[in-house]
Amino acid sequence: MVKHWGWGMQRRAFLRRSLATLLGLFIFAAVVASAGAADNVSFDLSITGYKLSSAEDVLRVQQGDRVEIRMQSDKPVTVHLHGYDIELPLSPGVAGRMTFEAAATGRFPVNLHAEHSPDGNHHGALFYLEVHPR
Repeated sequence: MVKHWGWGMQRRAFLRRSLATLLGLFIFAAVVASAGAADNVSFDLSITGYKLSSAEDVLRVQQGDRVEIRMQSDKPVTVHLHGYDIELPLSPGVAGRMTFEAAATGRFPVNLHAEHSPDGNHHGALFYLEVHPR
């Protein structure tokens, strides 16, 4: 015996397929939205004798992240983040912070400028900031 589909059965099958498709799209959109969400990322660094005290010399973040780098130094220095052109003067015993959105991708050196250092300016990077595409 052959069953003929009436309008009611066709309609129910269409609604089931439509609901399954909508559910799949909703789940896909939620996964994409959560994967692309920016984070708040923070680092605590200390400079002693014109050198970074920690072994962490590369800070890695994702594009779009809100970044906060908290620093302190035992000598008066200025920390300069190239690529973002941010400078942070530090005084002994006073913590400072750089806060910015990681918009530009790439590897950016962070240099130290100090008036009373032997050469007045330390060449080479104190550390690097790497901003990876999201």
